[in-house]
This record gives sequence, structure tokens and C-alpha cells, in this order.
Amino acid sequence: MSPAPGLSWPRPSCSWRCWPVCAEAMSADSPCVKFCVVDPATGICEGCGRTTAEIGRWPTLSAADRKRITKMLGKRLKALRERLAERPSEG
Repeated sequence: MSPAPGLSWPRPSCSWRCWPVCAEAMSADSPCVKFCVVDPATGICEGCGRTTAEIGRWPTLSAADRKRITKMLGKRLKALRERLAERPSEG
């Protein structure tokens, strides 16, 4: 799989595990913000708020499904960030 035109991989903020999925998902009017870090406890990307399943299916979803998912992302990201902020710091 090759990245979208004008993009190189891996992106500095992407992990090697996600870049093939990100390349595909970003080409379809995606909410991807190129900060691809999936929280292992929830399976939610800390950058865009989508689940790994949503990211993988994004290019094949209907416009209505993309819109439905996109509407949930703000609330989902807020909850994820609150949960991550409550985590004890390491060190």
C-alpha cells in the first residue's frame, strides 16, 4: 500500500503499526490528525478518537456512517483524555 499523494511514511507522529491503516484511512475524507497512538485499554486512537475497527473500515464506510462516527469523536476524545489524565504517572 502506498501513502496518499504528497505524504511520506512513516509520519513522525505515527507508530509503525498503524501507518498502513492511516495511509488508507486518510485518503477518504478522514478525521485523522496524523497523531496515531492507540490506547491499548480502549482501542481508541488518541489523535482522532476512532477505534481501530473504524480506522480500518473508514475507506469503505458510507458517507452517513462516517458522519455518524465523526459526530461521536469529540465526546469520545474528551472521555479518553480525562481517563488518561487520571492515570498515575510513571517515573
